[in-house]
Amino acid sequence: MIIKVIPGSGYLKELRNELFNNTGESEYENNDTLELMKRNVKVVSEERITYKKTLNASALKDLISMTPLGWHADDAQIETFISSGDKDITVDMHIVIAQEEKNS
Repeated sequence: MIIKVIPGSGYLKELRNELFNNTGESEYENNDTLELMKRNVKVVSEERITYKKTLNASALKDLISMTPLGWHADDAQIETFISSGDKDITVDMHIVIAQEEKNS
């Protein structure tokens, strides 16, 4: 069995909009990953989970440090984003369960 969690188009959109506004990084799609998976394995089930989570400054700092979005962002923008109060952050995940197809 293969379990793949693919970020959806709304995943961390608040970070994208704030840290990468006008750079082209704010748009996000991961359809190619899903299509590649569907071509190579038998998808057993799929589910999309989307919700918002309110994060305080400490949690925002941790989130930004663990995501590649934070690795490429300007330090001043990060500090402004973190220090401006609690933020609702979007979680948008596509969960795919698949199995390798056996050769006949």
